[in-house]
Amino acid sequence: MNNGISILNHSFPIGPFLDISDDIIFKRVFGRRANKGVLITLLNRMLPDIRVSDLEYLSPETTGFSRENRNSRMDLRCRLDTGHEVIIEVQVRDQHDFKDRAVYYATLPILEEVEAGAELYHLTPRYVVAFIHFALEHEDNPHWLDEYRSFYSLREKTTGEKLSEAINIVFVELGRFKKSLQSIDNDLERWYFCLKEMGRLESRPEEFSTQEMRDLFETVQIESLSKAEKKDYARYMTTERDIRNQWNFAMEKATAEGLEKGLAQGREEGREEGREEERVNAARNLKALGVSVEIISKATGLSLEQIKAL
Repeated sequence: MNNGISILNHSFPIGPFLDISDDIIFKRVFGRRANKGVLITLLNRMLPDIRVSDLEYLSPETTGFSRENRNSRMDLRCRLDTGHEVIIEVQVRDQHDFKDRAVYYATLPILEEVEAGAELYHLTPRYVVAFIHFALEHEDNPHWLDEYRSFYSLREKTTGEKLSEAINIVFVELGRFKKSLQSIDNDLERWYFCLKEMGRLESRPEEFSTQEMRDLFETVQIESLSKAEKKDYARYMTTERDIRNQWNFAMEKATAEGLEKGLAQGREEGREEGREEERVNAARNLKALGVSVEIISKATGLSLEQIKAL
């Protein structure tokens, strides 16, 4: 029973709550020191092996090691009172080799740490937490039917003995979370639902009445913004809506073309070509909208050189 709570049925509305599925809005909400307590609660839900009582925000800038991007900016980066460092990344659009990208983000702070003179290479234990609005490929295992988090670390293959705490990666696959309000029965799933659907809710569901849920809904109210911030938010979400519509159109069109070719050239080859065409066509459409090449690169996985050549 959802007590009359409804979800706005158009794609990207401006409702009473901020759309925290968007990476920019997510950073705006959870990156503010005034909202630190809500971020701590979120991390305690997503990292069951540690208990966070406090954290400090770190600069999201790290030194890059590629020609295209000498500096990398993470969505959020913080140090926990447990001694762990946490990097948070929000990815709305599917990106090729995203697992490798998460590993890349985990290694950049390690290189910084070593270059800064980490004593005897004693590395900081570190988590990368990625909230992704698509599905990863997994091995055929019934475990993934109703599990939306995956945990990766450095372990010995046979015994599972941990080699180091320096790299731990958590993927939260919001793209696979399809449960309705009526079928949600615990706070972890309520968090999944809010991270995915908050911007489309008309009001807080009665079932979302625990203190941590009340705190979250209080934090993301659009009414808490100033008049100028509301205008900026509406303008941003309108632009983002156009970009997402262009992205979805490009994905659907390119997928159809890729599948058509696949019928003639083989199913597997067609799927791979379709993926590449999806990225190129999406980048071309976004570029036509005036989106910066850096944002297009992040959204599609194409290099800056590839995008500039389109």
